[in-house]
Order: sequence, then C-alpha cells, then structure tokens
Amino acid sequence: MPEANISKELKLNSDILRPLTYVVSEEEEIVIRDIREYIKHKSDVFVYRSTSGLLNYEDYESEVKEGNEKRGKEVNIIDALNKIYTSNSHDKCLTYIMLDIDVYLEGSSSTPNVTRRLKDIVLQTYRDSSALKSIIIVSSNLVVPPKLQRYIDVVYYSLPKEDAIREKAQSVLKEYNSTIEKSKDKIDTKIDTSHVSAFKGLTLFEIEQIVLSSVKSHRKLDNNVINYYKNSILKKTTLLDPMETEDISFEDVGGMEHLKTWLEVRKGMGTQESIEANVPDLKGLLLIGITGCGKSLISKAIARQWDLPLVNFNPSKIFSSRVGESENNMMKALKIVEGISPCVMLIDEIEKQFAGSQSSTFSDAGTTARVIGTFLSWYNDNKSPIFLVATCNSIEYLPPELVSRFDDKFFVNLPSLNERKSIFDIQLNKYGRDWKKTNISLQNLAEASENLTGREIEQVVKSSIHEMFYEKRTSKDKKKKGDLEERHVMKVLNEKVPVLHTMRDQIELLVKWVGWDEEKKNGIRAIYANKKEEGDDIDQMMKEILSNVDENKDGDKGNEESLKS
Repeated sequence: MPEANISKELKLNSDILRPLTYVVSEEEEIVIRDIREYIKHKSDVFVYRSTSGLLNYEDYESEVKEGNEKRGKEVNIIDALNKIYTSNSHDKCLTYIMLDIDVYLEGSSSTPNVTRRLKDIVLQTYRDSSALKSIIIVSSNLVVPPKLQRYIDVVYYSLPKEDAIREKAQSVLKEYNSTIEKSKDKIDTKIDTSHVSAFKGLTLFEIEQIVLSSVKSHRKLDNNVINYYKNSILKKTTLLDPMETEDISFEDVGGMEHLKTWLEVRKGMGTQESIEANVPDLKGLLLIGITGCGKSLISKAIARQWDLPLVNFNPSKIFSSRVGESENNMMKALKIVEGISPCVMLIDEIEKQFAGSQSSTFSDAGTTARVIGTFLSWYNDNKSPIFLVATCNSIEYLPPELVSRFDDKFFVNLPSLNERKSIFDIQLNKYGRDWKKTNISLQNLAEASENLTGREIEQVVKSSIHEMFYEKRTSKDKKKKGDLEERHVMKVLNEKVPVLHTMRDQIELLVKWVGWDEEKKNGIRAIYANKKEEGDDIDQMMKEILSNVDENKDGDKGNEESLKS
C-alpha cells in the first residue's frame, strides 16, 4: 500500500481536531484511506454515503473491497447528522467522513436543515469539551454555503506524487502479467521517468485505466496513449478549450526571429532528457503588441515545435453569480491544466480577462480580485510543466503583479519590410498560389503594404484571389486562365486601410512603454520579438515615436528647472 499522501493542512486539522473540514479531491477512496491511516490510533472513523448511510470504517471497507453489502440505520442525511450530534466519546475522538453531501449544500437544491445541523455540531464542539468529534466532507465539487464560510476550512488534496505513481503503474503491470501464462508474452514492468512525468496530474484511478488500455493495445506502456487520454480530459469541461496546432511551425510565422531563437534555445520542456538533466521548467511568456501581428499564431507554433498539447484558457468562463463558485471554477480549471501537463496554455488578450481587479471591491464585492489572486498564487507556486503564453494588446490594463511573473516579455511589432516579404510568401503558398510562376514581386508587395499587420496581409491575399476569380467569371474569354497576378494584389493593397490608422495611439503607447536601450539595441521593459532593420518604414516610425518621448523628457526637465528657479 502506498504511503499516506495526507496533506499538511489536513494533518494539522486532524491534530487540532478541527470540527469541520472540506476536502476537495477526485479520489475519495484514497482520501478516506489516508485519513484512516493517519488517525486510526487516536480516533474512531465513520463514513457516510448516500447509498449505505453511516457506517464504521470496518463495515465501509468490507462493503467497498469485498462487496459485502452493508447498510447503516442513518441513510437519510438529516438522520446521520442527528446521530453525529448526539454521539459522544470521552476517551477517543470521533471522525466522520461525509460523502455525497455537497448536493445538499448547493444552490436551489440545498437543504436548510443540513446547513443548520452542521453549524450546530461545530458550535457544540466549542461549547462542550467532551464533544471530541470532527466532520470531514470529501467531494470533487466545492460547495460552501455562506452560513458555513466562517466555520469551515477548505483543503485541496494533492494529486499522487512520483513514488505513488510509479508504485501504482508497476502494481497494475505486475497484476496484468500474473494473468499471462507464457513468459515471452509478459509485459516489461519498468517505469521510465518520462512515464512518471506524463502521469503527473492524474488520479490513481486514471493511471490504472491508462496502463491497462496501453498494454492491451500496444503491449507496452506508451506515452502517446497517456497524452491522448490527457487531451480527452479537456472534452469533459467547458472551462477550457483544446486547440489544434494545425501543423503550424515557426516557418509558418513571418518575422519574430528574436522570439523564435529564444524559444528554440528553450525547447525540450518536460522531455525525458530535460528531466534527467534537471533542467528547470519555464513559467511562460507575455507577448505584447497590437492585434493581428501573430501573437496567437506563434502559440500554436510553440506547441507544435515542442510537441505539446495546446490549451486555450478563457478566464471569463469561470465567473459565476454564486458566492465562491468563481474561485472554485478557477481552481478546477487550473487542476485540469495540471492534469494534462506538460502543455502550452494560451490566455489571449489577458488584459481583458483580468481587468477590473483594482475596482473589484466596489463593482463585484471583490470576486474579480479574489479570482486573480487565486491565479497569481497558483502561477507562482505551480510545479507542473505548464508553459503559459499570454497575449496583450493594452499593457496599461494589466495588473503589475502579473507582469513580473513571466520568464520574459516580448514586444511583437508591426512587420518590417523583409518580414512582410516573408509573410506574403507564406500566405501566397498557403492559398496555393505560385507567385514565382506569375512573376509576382514580393519586394513590390512589401513596399506597398506599409503599416499592415500579418493578419491584414492574409486578408489582402484572400481578397486578391476573389478579385482574380471575379475577373475570370465575368470575362468574355472563357479560356482565360485564373492565375493570380501582381496587379490583383496591388489593387486590393491600394484600397486597404491599415488598422494602424485607428490604433496609432495604442502603438505609440506600447512603443513608449517598451522603450529603447541604444547601448543594448533592444527594448527596456520588453525584448523586441522582431529584428530591427535600419532605415525601413517601421524603423522610421519607431524612431519618430521614441524621439517624441525624448522631447517630452527634455521639456519636463526644463519645467523642473524653471520651477526650481
């Protein structure tokens, strides 16, 4: 039997005889076993289930393990709580582990008498020194009624550690081998470090199911089966969205050479080689820039290049009108992400997701602030290999305490002249157009697409194909070929209004925030993702914006001197 995995918080609650504790866990049997192992010499343990009522631990174990049907007198939840209230032991503590009780505490289906009786028992333990009793609610669903918030302690039960994972996997493999008669057909029971790492974040029940599935279909423990199962977890929740990487590589993303180099150096997170070399896991990146410059696209390329699943986390989905449910949803979502790690997690436009924390006290009774606080605490303490890619269009709305937690911050600028050539090449090939065959000049297209984002260049390519097709449809020459020509693209470019015209203030604010260190030839508060190309249109625009910043600084200094005089 694996060593009890009981958490420090639950140990403390048991030691001080905390009257009411809520344990959040997917594995109730493991929690019950661990609690029993820890307190069996100082407490009698009882277990309540809605199907069998209140049973002592021995009868509960007999029913669960041996299939001997047991049924206590107190099947009704109120009868069970009344029994607990009237029970006393002067020489030994009484610990009651309650399952299936969350349904009586939740929303419209809540039973007032259940909340009242739980509160009575808590107050009884404080008034009567002989009432040595403790209630531990165990459920995967956290439901704390407002009337019990001051009386209950919540503990999130940790998932299996490495030793427990290895022991469980090996025991399943050995048990499977025991059913095989021929020695040559037996399965290798060795568990690699990569297997243990892949199993992290899963329950022991899930590990057992995956091991059996893998050996029956592949005759070995296969990491692909583990990853497939972990991806399927996302389909069971509305809090997270799995994202297809669509075979997108770094070659499919124009520009961002500095960022690509940074990512290539750090490739290998969660692999067997990195684990054996004791390489620390990364936290993530903050990608800053105006919309349409490829920040979300690069996240797909990262997941594809690193061969990791990609998860889209939209924090707005976790908010609920019920008290405490938003924080609970946040923890649920983060535990699911831990369960499928190693992975890449995308939070798109993070400033919109986490805006309003400072005014939260007045606008939503502090819910937003608490949710952000929950995320920040998790992100700071998380040990699972989860690489967060957060995109941001407006840095001024992002909580400063979040900005400092990323491994690095990159500024994704408008594409330079050469980067626009690369993007046109990628997009024309993407839509099946051989630009070399029709003598399209990428240089001419790049020069005519000044101030366009990568997304706008894709829009131009698509629109120019529609122009070509319209020309072919309406032509009297039915034999006319439908080849895309440079004039089609130029026509669309001449009519295209860059989004920059409506976002000039935003790009100026971002450039000023990032700043420029002439000595390091890079940004002050963030690294430039794009290579700086002297003399091109984007370089000239950056110099113009930054020169205005310098002029304002000089003006401020002059004002300060005049004030002093």
